[in-house]
Amino acid sequence: MSLISKKHNLKITQIILVMVAIHMLAIASFAQTGTSTSTVVKPTAPTSAFSLSLGLEYSEKIAEDELGERENGSDLTIAPSYKINDLATASLKTAVSKSNNGAGDTTISDTQVGLSIKGFKLNETTKSVHSISVVIPTSETSQDRDKLTTGIGFTNGVSFQEGITKITYRIGLSKNFHEFTVNALGSPNIEYRIANLLDVQVNLTDTIYLTANGVYRYGRTYGGKERTSFEAHGDINYDASSKVTLNLGTSNVGSALKSNGVDSNISAYDEDTSVVRAGVSLSL
Repeated sequence: MSLISKKHNLKITQIILVMVAIHMLAIASFAQTGTSTSTVVKPTAPTSAFSLSLGLEYSEKIAEDELGERENGSDLTIAPSYKINDLATASLKTAVSKSNNGAGDTTISDTQVGLSIKGFKLNETTKSVHSISVVIPTSETSQDRDKLTTGIGFTNGVSFQEGITKITYRIGLSKNFHEFTVNALGSPNIEYRIANLLDVQVNLTDTIYLTANGVYRYGRTYGGKERTSFEAHGDINYDASSKVTLNLGTSNVGSALKSNGVDSNISAYDEDTSVVRAGVSLSL
């Protein structure tokens, strides 16, 4: 490994340690101040701390393939969560996907186990957000192709809410652990990843709101090669009831750079790569 690569990996390790320290500071602060109140809180039933979110979404690629048909499929997202106390909430998220093209394969995504930590209230409109996540390689791709053992990530950010608008920015750092530095296809596996996440919500009425989500990821392989990617999602949502939400939107994902490795490939919409989505989610 070159001296430059060693210095870069050391810098990433230092950043991760800083992220961990911020999490520990948040926990320590609210252990001392956030829970030291004289207000009497009535105990709730044991089941009230548990919640379950289910989402079913159909997606279809806008561009047709060479055979004159569009790629399409359905995704079922399962996301249970448990409120441990006023400070922390544990969650789990996984998805089952069914392709309607070709062999019509059904696949399972990796499972993400998370812990969200209550943030600092900076002022009347702004607060910090913190979370920790662990990736369990339950997908066939991670198990057979990439030989992923696990991954761990830390996310910190700020959330701003004023009037009908809510904006949340987060930066996440993660480290993956693989059996091998390259996957079964000979491509380098990603060891470190830094993600910038931006979420925007605009409430048009009490039940109708717009959401936009953007992600920019910078990755570094075990061999020190750089990899970048992006995600762009936009939806119009309708709360049919307190437990049922309908959504209609578009998504575009891909490499953040064009094939020349220089020009930006980031776009919210692209007629060749974007997909349209329609879904329903249920909260229990």
